[in-house]
Amino acid sequence: MDKILGGSQEDGIGFWNIFWRPLLSKSGEKAGRLIGFSFRGTKIISFQVYYKFRIVDLDAKYLRNWDSMNKKSVIILDIDPIYLLKGRSVYDESGKKIGRVVKVDQVGYYNEFDSLFVKNRFFLPSIQISKNKISVLKKNILLNSSVK
Repeated sequence: MDKILGGSQEDGIGFWNIFWRPLLSKSGEKAGRLIGFSFRGTKIISFQVYYKFRIVDLDAKYLRNWDSMNKKSVIILDIDPIYLLKGRSVYDESGKKIGRVVKVDQVGYYNEFDSLFVKNRFFLPSIQISKNKISVLKKNILLNSSVK
């Protein structure tokens, strides 16, 4: 904790050196900017990411390169964060477009989700799709069953 909060380079990582640094996901997609940490005693338990006008908490174990924090480089994550699923298109098993993801139910600080909420039009109600109905999570989301 002292390494991050201390501002001098001799002590280690200064907070202002890593504040607002860009993050890249495992696949190379822009994942936001680092804006803060959460501590439990002297241990870092999570970090906050600013992405598309919202703040997301992720577990600290997902940061790949702690050693390069004091350099002027991007920070790489070990995962593809689930908040990047928002805005992706969702298709059922027959190829019919259901809509776009508008909300992701994240489980704690972990990179897991319970369900996705999908809307076809902004004035229609959203459809909740559980994790077990999803077969492919790439640039598009494919389901293994049809949704009514």
